[in-house]
Amino acid sequence: MSNQSFSLLNTDLNRLDLRIVENGIFHGDKSWRFNDVISSFNRLYFIQSGNAFIERDGLRCPLLPGRMYLIPAGTRYNYVCTSQIQKFYIHFELELFPGVDIFNGLRDYLDAPCPDGCPENLITFAQNGSLSCLLRLKSLFMELIAGFLAQAVGEKSYGNDYAGFYRQHAVLNYITARLSAGLRVSQVAQALGIPRHILSRSFRQDTGIGLKDYMEQLLLQEIKKRMLTTKQPLCQIAEELDFCDAYYLSRFFRKYEQISPREYRQRRTGQE
Repeated sequence: MSNQSFSLLNTDLNRLDLRIVENGIFHGDKSWRFNDVISSFNRLYFIQSGNAFIERDGLRCPLLPGRMYLIPAGTRYNYVCTSQIQKFYIHFELELFPGVDIFNGLRDYLDAPCPDGCPENLITFAQNGSLSCLLRLKSLFMELIAGFLAQAVGEKSYGNDYAGFYRQHAVLNYITARLSAGLRVSQVAQALGIPRHILSRSFRQDTGIGLKDYMEQLLLQEIKKRMLTTKQPLCQIAEELDFCDAYYLSRFFRKYEQISPREYRQRRTGQE
């Protein structure tokens, strides 16, 4: 007898965290015009009809019917409709580690022809609501994302890109389980039994990010997610994330985004 197991299935596959932030069928006109948009999530557009484009640094990319476009989180684009547009959209995060999206580091959009039956099959599965259709929906969506990932990232660089985060898995697990404005690097170090200066140095060496910066990045993402996907008032978000009050949360948010959380929520309306 023999037994062959594959560590990829119970390590990396278990780590993949897919979160759908928003989705829907969008009909827009010339009022669909937004400048300098930077999203904390990836945007996947299936263009069904119309005339529109995205633009950066004076370079335009037309959004053509029959094609799909992936716009990575963290990229800055203008979004412009010249007449009308109809599209099916999915905004999503796909993280291998907390705060580390698989499209991190990609600074340009990707596009490809829509496969046969897409996005119609995605919409049909989503409308059905059965468990089997839910599984088919996830399978089809992940297949599309895999195609974009293969287009964007050399397969051989995969292990090197994330090796440092693997070495810091205990730190990542502790932070994500206790994420709050009150969490300090010294607490993490004490809980893991590692001197603070050694922990900070090793984390930066392994990930290229300062530990304090990483913790604040996760906290910022959590605020954005709640602002976009819930109707929670700012004071409630502040309380649940252990800020002194809504004022301190706003000050923290503005430090990174240059606008208030309320402005961020308002600007997002209609930007599908």
